[in-house]
Amino acid sequence: MAAKQIAEKLISENAIAIFSKSYCPFCVRAKQVISGQNVDPSKIGTMELDEVSEGPAIQDYLAEKTGQRTVPNIFISGKHIAER
Repeated sequence: MAAKQIAEKLISENAIAIFSKSYCPFCVRAKQVISGQNVDPSKIGTMELDEVSEGPAIQDYLAEKTGQRTVPNIFISGKHIAER
């Protein structure tokens, strides 16, 4: 249950929530694109799943919630942005 609470807190408290891994080139690029969109940085919440002990459990929860296991896993205004 802690993983769900952690993920939902990040999603609900930020206009943009990014679940990422520090070594992922797609995550790096997504964060660059978002930071270049004139969005107040205080409204962007990022969690590096490889740097937190709950990371694997959070990734499991996000896969269950969104159907997407990969990162970056991004939410804007609480809505999941699906891979294309």
